[in-house]
Amino acid sequence: MIRLTVKDGSILQTLTVEGDKVFIGRLPSNSVKLSHSSVSRKHCLLRRTADGGLELLDLNSRHGTMKNGKSVERAAITAGDEIKVGEVSVTVEHLDGAPARVHGGKYMLAPDRGPAPRKTVAKVPAREKKELVSNAHRTTFSEQLFLQFRRGPAWAASLFVHVLMVYLFLLVPFQPVPEETPFAVVNGELGDDLGSMLDDDLLDPDRMLEDIMHELEELPTPTLDERDAAPVDTLPDLEKMPDFLPEMGPRAASFASRLNARSVSTAVGVPEMEFGKDGAHGANEKAVDILRRSLGGRGSSSMARLRELKPSELLVIKGQYDHVEDLLDMLDLKYESIEIRRLDRTKLRNRKIVFFNCTNLSPTPTAVKKVKDFVRRGGYLISSDWAVSTLLIRAFPGYLEPLMKAGRKVLTPNEVIRIMKSRSSARHFLMSGIDFRRNEAKWWLEESSYPFRVLRPRDVEVLIESDDLDRTYGTRPVAATFHFGKGRVLHMLGHFFQEEGNLKGTFSAQRLLANFLIAAIKGK
Repeated sequence: MIRLTVKDGSILQTLTVEGDKVFIGRLPSNSVKLSHSSVSRKHCLLRRTADGGLELLDLNSRHGTMKNGKSVERAAITAGDEIKVGEVSVTVEHLDGAPARVHGGKYMLAPDRGPAPRKTVAKVPAREKKELVSNAHRTTFSEQLFLQFRRGPAWAASLFVHVLMVYLFLLVPFQPVPEETPFAVVNGELGDDLGSMLDDDLLDPDRMLEDIMHELEELPTPTLDERDAAPVDTLPDLEKMPDFLPEMGPRAASFASRLNARSVSTAVGVPEMEFGKDGAHGANEKAVDILRRSLGGRGSSSMARLRELKPSELLVIKGQYDHVEDLLDMLDLKYESIEIRRLDRTKLRNRKIVFFNCTNLSPTPTAVKKVKDFVRRGGYLISSDWAVSTLLIRAFPGYLEPLMKAGRKVLTPNEVIRIMKSRSSARHFLMSGIDFRRNEAKWWLEESSYPFRVLRPRDVEVLIESDDLDRTYGTRPVAATFHFGKGRVLHMLGHFFQEEGNLKGTFSAQRLLANFLIAAIKGK
């Protein structure tokens, strides 16, 4: 049994815990939950050693862990040692006595103040209880029933009928009929056969495909409101379409690709909400909540695929300015993270994705070559802001470079710019689910961000751009991607964890990140 004395400013609290592992951090799932903003979501771990002692491990926390005033990653702990978790002080003692209270298989680390007073629960009428049970998305059962009826399957039935018509008319062979046999006779007066009564256009496959696309384009794009953020499935993915479509010729293949592009670009209604630095954490959590539900909607396997990522497949290079780890934690994704100085000693061969956070530290030449070879073999690299200077221009020269004036890099002030999708990216798979009108989404740039320019327009695809950026600095790209060898690189101006702006811009950054991870899993 361990007794912890926690001092957060002027608040002093004594906690008693039993067990071999004690996790400390901001998440409610931790053994010890500390709400201070300097504490990481999973900050550090106290665990028993084989000889019965106690060991402290830092879990790649944002602000580090200290023992008796010294920064440590791993250290032995004895009675009386003081641990600094962010700005919170925790003193550790070894004790024997009554075990900690257990609730739901987890230790409730509350102060030792005796049994809690019993709470009185107001009685709820039986009818109201039924409404509460169905409140999965903050809606009552009646409201959910209305939402389900509103999503009628008429469009799905129409699509099925059209596809079936294509199959019957173009693939089912017609049986030849003897010339002397009439197709139909009415009162002995019809002399022409049925073929002369048909308009030749009715059997024209090009005409039929155009009619189907016209029907599809008339369908309204499903949207979500703030309360009901689970997406409505639009059209089946191309992977699930009948095999005959791609075999029907160029027009059918074009139709299939257009159909698939529409199916993967389900629009998500994101509420109008602006925020400043004091509301950044809550805004990012709100955007992640919408993102999680949009990826895990009915018939979608995207969220499940992301959660199947192994820690060894996603590597995060820590940075001083951008912290994508916060978003990955919010999405409950597994990953490994290392300091940049360890990159040249870390194996990348079995990784799928490497995220290079914004940092002013430059990797060694060995590490740069290692990243370059990783992408050439088929790896996916995603980077933000200063990485265009510290990594990309060294590993992939000739694709992107920081904007220069008078021989110096152009730096931005702390500002918020309006963004939009580039014309060429409207149907790009990395922009799937990102749907906003021109200049309605806002994007945060930290002080001293690096605007960049594209050196190879034929090889680099600009995904997001900005009129504000163009007017001020003379360059438009905000996010761009390019192939290198068998792999792909995505670079973004600014940070994936947005500290100012609005919810539409924050959601766009997060959805772009999720789409890139999904593309890496699928090998697109």
